[in-house]
Amino acid sequence: MSPQTLLAVTSGEPGRFVVTGDHYQLVTDGTLQTGGPGIAPGARELLVVSLLTCALNAVRGGGYGDPAEHRDRTVRIDARLDDSDDPVLFGRLDLAIDVPGERESAVHELVVGWLDQCRIHEILREHFAISVAYAGRPPVSTTTLSGGADRPPRR
Repeated sequence: MSPQTLLAVTSGEPGRFVVTGDHYQLVTDGTLQTGGPGIAPGARELLVVSLLTCALNAVRGGGYGDPAEHRDRTVRIDARLDDSDDPVLFGRLDLAIDVPGERESAVHELVVGWLDQCRIHEILREHFAISVAYAGRPPVSTTTLSGGADRPPRR
C-alpha cells in the first residue's frame, strides 16, 4: 500500500473540521459539549464508521486475499451506538448484519472471517463493547466470535 497524504484543517465554522486525502474530502465536527456544531460525524462516530466499512467490505466480498473467492454480496448493517456506564469504554456498539440469500453457516463464516482479519476491530474491541447479531442468531460479543482477547497479536 502506498503512503497517503492527509491534511486536517479548521474551517470558518467553530468546531467544524475538514480532512482531505489524496482522493477525498471529509467534514467532521467537534461535539456540542466542546463547541462543535454536532451535525457532521465526530471522532467517535468516525471510529465506528471505519469498523462498519471494514465489515461491509469483508462480508460483501469475503475471500480475504484469494481473488477467486471474492463475491459482491448485498450487505446491510444496522448499528446502534450508545454511551457506556463503564468509564473505560467509549461506548456500546450493537450491530445487526443481514446478507440476503446467504445460508446461516455462510454468514457465520463471513462474520468470523471479518472479525479475525479486521485490524480496526482488533483495536476498537478494547474500547467499545461490541455485539453482533446475524442470520437470526441472538447478539453475541464480537470478542467471543473472534477468539477473544487472548489471541496473539498480528504481525
